[in-house]
Amino acid sequence: MRAESERDTRGRIVKAAIDLLVKRKQFQVRDIAREASVTVQTVYAHFGSKGGLVMAVISEVSTTHGLAAGLARVWRAPDGAGALNEMVAVTVDFWHRAWPVIAYSLNASRTDPEFASMKRTVDQSRFGDLLRICERLDDEGVLRSRVTPKTAAALVFALTAPQIYEDLVASGRVPFRTALRELQQLSIDAAIDKHAKARKSIPSPAWLKNSSATPS
Repeated sequence: MRAESERDTRGRIVKAAIDLLVKRKQFQVRDIAREASVTVQTVYAHFGSKGGLVMAVISEVSTTHGLAAGLARVWRAPDGAGALNEMVAVTVDFWHRAWPVIAYSLNASRTDPEFASMKRTVDQSRFGDLLRICERLDDEGVLRSRVTPKTAAALVFALTAPQIYEDLVASGRVPFRTALRELQQLSIDAAIDKHAKARKSIPSPAWLKNSSATPS
C-alpha cells in the first residue's frame, strides 16, 4: 500500500509539473507542490532535486507522446536506411506532439542550469542514437562517401533539432507533413550514398542491445 501511495504521489507531482509548464509556462517547485497538494519537501523527497523532476517530466512526456514506442520501431528496422528514416520521423513527430513542453524547455535551458543539464543529456542521447545508425550505414556500405559516421550523425542531428521545427512548423511557415517529408529527404541526402548497394551486415552489440531493451 505504501509503495502504491508513493507511486500515486509521484505521478501526481509529475502531472502537476506538466500542467503548470504547458498552461502557465511555469516550473517553480513551490507552485508544483501546491498544484499537487503536497509539500515542497515531498517533491524533493521523491525526485532529489529540481533537475530530477525535470528528467521525470521528460520521461513521462516521452512515453505519453509516442517517443518511446517510436524508438522501438527504429531499432527494429531491417537496415540502416530504414532506421534513419524512422528516427527522423519519430524525432520530428515528437517535437510536434510535445511542442509546449519542448518549447518551454528550450527557452528555460538558456537561463536555468537544471534545464540546461537536461538538454545536454537529451542531446547526447539523441546524437548517440544517430551515431549508431550512421555506423550501421557505414557497415552496410551505403554511408555517403568521404563522410564519417560521426559527421553524418552531426548533420542529421542539426537537421532534426527542435529549433528547426520551431522555425519551420511552430512559426506557421511550413505545414508539419511537408516539413517532415523534406527533413527526411535532407537527412537521407546528408548521410546515404543513393548509388551504393547495401550489403548485409551483422548489427553491432550496441544496436542489438537497443533492440532488445526497447519495449515492443
